[in-house]
Amino acid sequence: MGIAVGQTAPDFALQNQDKKEVKLSDFAGKKNVVLVWYPLDWSPTCTNEHACFVNDMRSFDQLDAEVLGVSVDSTWSHKAYADKMGIKYSLLSDFHPKGAMSEKYGMYLADKGITGRASCRAPDAAPSSVSLRQSQRVTPGSPTTTPKPAARQQ
Repeated sequence: MGIAVGQTAPDFALQNQDKKEVKLSDFAGKKNVVLVWYPLDWSPTCTNEHACFVNDMRSFDQLDAEVLGVSVDSTWSHKAYADKMGIKYSLLSDFHPKGAMSEKYGMYLADKGITGRASCRAPDAAPSSVSLRQSQRVTPGSPTTTPKPAARQQ
């Protein structure tokens, strides 16, 4: 069970590809955040999706938005993948316990052992809470569409 539009989104602390801890609350009041869940590093669809983010980073920079990718891959896989793809934004490892952060958002697909594909936006605001404003979820295996804003800090 995930969070619904208007509900407070849980904070999290996950390591990125450089083994640096990243918390959603660290951005509160400072920067917009775009959370991007994707099933796996190295898969063709996820690779195409990340290529779009890499190519459109200027647009995210203009919106003062920090992109945070989330999957159940390890930090080592994320590091190799980020290096190969030229990814400069954080890829967060929801590796152990597997999918725990994603489960809180309703994004962990336990039967498949991966996260679903979705994006949400957490606009710059007060550090007290993050609430889901809009969501876009894509079933793994279906065509990927351009991410839309979806979460808001209040």
